[in-house]
Amino acid sequence: MAPLRRERALKVSVHATAGGIRQLMATAESRLRGDEDAEFALNGRKVAVPVRTLVRISGDNRSMRLLVFSDIHGDAAALERLVGIEADHYVAAGDLCTFSRGMDAMCSILERRGGKVWLLPGNHEHESQIEVACRTYGFNPLHGRSFEAGGYHIAGLGYSNPTPFNTPGEYSEAELGARLEAFSELRPLVLICHCPPLQTPLDEAAPGRHFGSASVAGFIERVQPRYFVSGHIHESAGRRVKIGSTEAFNAGKGGVIVEL
Repeated sequence: MAPLRRERALKVSVHATAGGIRQLMATAESRLRGDEDAEFALNGRKVAVPVRTLVRISGDNRSMRLLVFSDIHGDAAALERLVGIEADHYVAAGDLCTFSRGMDAMCSILERRGGKVWLLPGNHEHESQIEVACRTYGFNPLHGRSFEAGGYHIAGLGYSNPTPFNTPGEYSEAELGARLEAFSELRPLVLICHCPPLQTPLDEAAPGRHFGSASVAGFIERVQPRYFVSGHIHESAGRRVKIGSTEAFNAGKGGVIVEL
């Protein structure tokens, strides 16, 4: 893997609408090299949208590597590549499989990292399936839990808001909000959710079509975690956005390394 460096941003002023996002991306493609981001204002907040996928975020101390990925959906080759990357902790942020099928095959690949692995249920897994997988393969369940590493509290919440597909891992917005509240006093916080925040570049499945969670968005805006990582919306994988002081990412199956 080629060495990566911290990104720098080009400020671009556009109107914060779906058309503005499309204008931003067109401007970025024409004016920026592949290692830069474009920054614009979305509902009064400065945000950045990448031209290419970000795979490393350098933190303050850089002594601990947290590898987060999501939405593998049975892609063994993608998971093998991720497991081959050295990290201190590996967080599968949901949807290792599809409609609960194929979990054992994915866990067999993750098993080589043993106790360094933390699992969240996506909308395609039930919480109970994740608990069984963790007991069977020696992993750690992260759903509704937190642990400390690198001087940070690392907290996780799986499932998504309601979808049209009747998947096994869905919460109402009210339940998402209530469960997130358990993390509101943790500082400094790295929050990992399956579901991205609503009305951001992280939850855009098509121009102007957003399917993230209002409760997740509200929590980030109010609590301001240091880092936030999600998945769920495949079309937004690799994107980053800054919400206040929170650096937020959609990891996707490409994965994100957070250096703490």
